[in-house]
Amino acid sequence: MRNTRLLLSAVVAATLAAEVAAETASTTLDVTVALQPALTLTCSGADFGVIRVQSGARGGEGEVVLSASNQRSITFGSGVSLGAAGAQGAFCTLTGSSAPTDTEVQLTFLQTPGTALTGAAVNGADAPVTDGGNVEISFLGGNNGSLVVNGTAIFNDVTIGIKIPDNLTAANFGGYSTQLTVSVDDGV
Repeated sequence: MRNTRLLLSAVVAATLAAEVAAETASTTLDVTVALQPALTLTCSGADFGVIRVQSGARGGEGEVVLSASNQRSITFGSGVSLGAAGAQGAFCTLTGSSAPTDTEVQLTFLQTPGTALTGAAVNGADAPVTDGGNVEISFLGGNNGSLVVNGTAIFNDVTIGIKIPDNLTAANFGGYSTQLTVSVDDGV
């Protein structure tokens, strides 16, 4: 009988211990997120408009430079003149930067001078019958530094030059284009 009482006491004690250990607690956990636009760089196109060029030997290449303020200038070469207005300089805008205000960032061209333009229908001109050969980018630059202000930087002095070869024939006249890649690293 004594063994039975001990067994019964052990069963009662185990039952009481199991009921006491069943406590739980709970609370809340706040989850938040702020979504912002990713770092984005957009650029307008650079359009030199119409440039008039004499065919045949002109005594060498010509160069025309276009600034963001839509100003075109002939930097060297004879037999080259600026056609009707319509030039549109390029500018670029960086948005979504996490860099602190007043951080200077630089616009970088991934191509170098010498990048060829190829025949294309642009500015009301068909692509040339025969590529003019060596119609190419001659200058990439300008004041391409800008300060970040509230996540945005504007590059409004993108300057691009094109080289026009000597000895063009009638088959070389027409539209030309290329695509340049630019980048900005905001350091963040």
